[in-house]
Amino acid sequence: MKSILQTILNKGFSAKYETEFTPLVSEELVFKCGATGFFELLVNDESIKKYQNWRTLPSRIPFKVEAGKKYKIEILFAQLNNWQANIEFDFGKEVDVDYTNLIKKLKGIDLVVFVGGLSSKLEGKEMPVSYPGFKRGDRTDIELPSSTFEFYDWSQRKITITAGEYEVYYGNSSDNKVLKMAKVTIQ
Repeated sequence: MKSILQTILNKGFSAKYETEFTPLVSEELVFKCGATGFFELLVNDESIKKYQNWRTLPSRIPFKVEAGKKYKIEILFAQLNNWQANIEFDFGKEVDVDYTNLIKKLKGIDLVVFVGGLSSKLEGKEMPVSYPGFKRGDRTDIELPSSTFEFYDWSQRKITITAGEYEVYYGNSSDNKVLKMAKVTIQ
């Protein structure tokens, strides 16, 4: 007996994804998409983005929407040339980080520990990555992003930590309700 995975055609297949979206407010949204294979994004039957890629390259497509207007969103996809099929898609509103509110949330917090790493989404030969510290997908340095140092005391050229007991919150979430807490004593 064959499993369902053995019966799915994994070469030469295509897919069509479609939905309708009616925004509550007029604003600019951003489509973020990428695919290995043939990809086309249509909004109200108009082609917005179309390409064929042998690897997934991220695209950012700003799009203005009007409140109350219905938008038909379609994605056409086809696996090509025995390339390993992949498709990524998301859309929404991009919002800048408000550091003023971040500082207010940290009131009473004595120490913030950030643990991060490189993202595989920003690594790869010849990718169209235009972030500081990258040259077409390759890292040119391993410095932390400049935003990491916005709260660093440059006059002392170090982070000073006062001895005492601290509450350390950690986890993989921006929602502080799901972060875990540990008490740490620094002598």
